[in-house]
Amino acid sequence: MSEKGFYAAKIIRCGNAFYLIEVDDHNRHVGEIAKTLGASEAGCAAALCHDLGKVGNLERAIADRKPQITRDYLQAYVDWIVRQAGLDKVLKGPIRQHFVLALLCKGTLQERYIAVKTALSGLQDDRLQKLAGLSVSPFPRHADGIPEMVLGRSVKNEYLPQAGCPHELIDYAFELIRLHHSFRVDRIVEAASALEARLPNASAKQFVQDLHTLISADNVASGLYEKALSATDGTFSFGDPAQESFLLHDLEGAGKVEWLSSSGELRRCCMHLEWQASGGPKELYLDVTYHVVEVG
Repeated sequence: MSEKGFYAAKIIRCGNAFYLIEVDDHNRHVGEIAKTLGASEAGCAAALCHDLGKVGNLERAIADRKPQITRDYLQAYVDWIVRQAGLDKVLKGPIRQHFVLALLCKGTLQERYIAVKTALSGLQDDRLQKLAGLSVSPFPRHADGIPEMVLGRSVKNEYLPQAGCPHELIDYAFELIRLHHSFRVDRIVEAASALEARLPNASAKQFVQDLHTLISADNVASGLYEKALSATDGTFSFGDPAQESFLLHDLEGAGKVEWLSSSGELRRCCMHLEWQASGGPKELYLDVTYHVVEVG
């Protein structure tokens, strides 16, 4: 998307730096995982387009600035969060970035509170508690609220066909995208039944399976980015059903990460994933590019 600007799918904290994964890259990773898990053609196409809503339904305060590079996007993101926190007139300079890094702290709410308290001094405890609970996602309803047009192109008429979706299953794939963050059984059953009744080649059973696969692939891919960054010995496990929700039963496995290059604000690695599935052993290689912004 470089010619049309920079859009992040994931914003991760690692040390004193922001690591961003671009939307196109995350969509590709999820698509590759979904294909390996046996998704249908329409299911794979939906996976390859599933986060377009993070471009088409991005917070206006960020989208209106039309960020062209990683630093533009991150600055708009930081400014948006600082305004959401009501601290726009209080925080200046690098402390703004440190505050947002604190909000991206993983763990319990108490751990996040401690990180925020460390970044900000002089604020009352009740204010710090509220700030620790602040939402950091700039993607309002990016799934069920995905618009039909993204960056001037039709999701149904351009993105999905180019991702390999059969023409007669475009609506099927679009519904997969809309529902990939919905876990309401009644809503999923209603959509699956309606598609089967309306589209000659649609199967309600296959739709539910494709949706489960998409959710699993999305969750696993999102977790892999952080696992690779924290894999000090170059190996990590993934897909543990005791720690992760909504995963397929045969996704638990191990990964190896090889760092290939580091140049300027880009870090690139290759992840080698292996796991046992009901149909036999599976493996997949994912090339991952992190866009890194250090905070002084």
